[in-house]
Amino acid sequence: MEVKQQQPSRRIVEPYFHKYETHAKARWKGKPIAEVFATEFRDRSPDYYIKAILEGKILMNNQQVKPSTPVEENTLISHLVHRHEPPVSGEEVKVLFKSDSLLVVNKPATIPIHPTGRYAKNTLINILSSEHGLSNLYPINRLDRLTSGVVLMALTKGKAKEIENLVSSRSLCKEYLCRVKGSFPFEEITVNEPTKVVSHNLGLVVVLKRNKEEEAVNDKIEDATKEEEEDEENKLKTASKKRFRQQEENGSRKK
Repeated sequence: MEVKQQQPSRRIVEPYFHKYETHAKARWKGKPIAEVFATEFRDRSPDYYIKAILEGKILMNNQQVKPSTPVEENTLISHLVHRHEPPVSGEEVKVLFKSDSLLVVNKPATIPIHPTGRYAKNTLINILSSEHGLSNLYPINRLDRLTSGVVLMALTKGKAKEIENLVSSRSLCKEYLCRVKGSFPFEEITVNEPTKVVSHNLGLVVVLKRNKEEEAVNDKIEDATKEEEEDEENKLKTASKKRFRQQEENGSRKK
């Protein structure tokens, strides 16, 4: 009888509306708002940002503006989006220990600790809040999103400070365990090769082997890529300015 391999469960968050808010950085000062979004947040196209500004999804100090409006330092900038979070592991976040001031949990791979980037609800902090009713957490040690392991969280500011002092004085240390395939050497080894994520869902990372010729070629590619990125950024700025000027001209004609 054929046995089908069971797919690992995942936590899937239904899409929802979310407002990003930030205060303008010094380097944004004097630049048109459309140019700032096109060059600083490249996950969307310049045309999208121009449309979002004209539709009032992007605001400055809670006021609708034009794509050409210059950004002032410390201006409050908001962006309303329909958020689609990537799925993460559905493995249970197990509570290993809990007292009045300390919480210890086992974080599965693929789950970030804090809200960051595309993740908000699918984070350790919010999963503990929604599934275990725990709030006001102060993470002591941090693990990368793709790393699984023990995470210590203080339940009070006093306990957080106490453990942070232990970490800074090296009175508290941590170990990483790595699961390997085959016969692994017992002596200490150093890996200087690049790594590649094979599966974001499973948190699988492999080491890529390169020879000296490949390293030399890769160095040349990296240098060429850097030049291309700088050239592309300059072109993007010019194209963005041209686009939102045309958009404003078209809007004025319609009025």
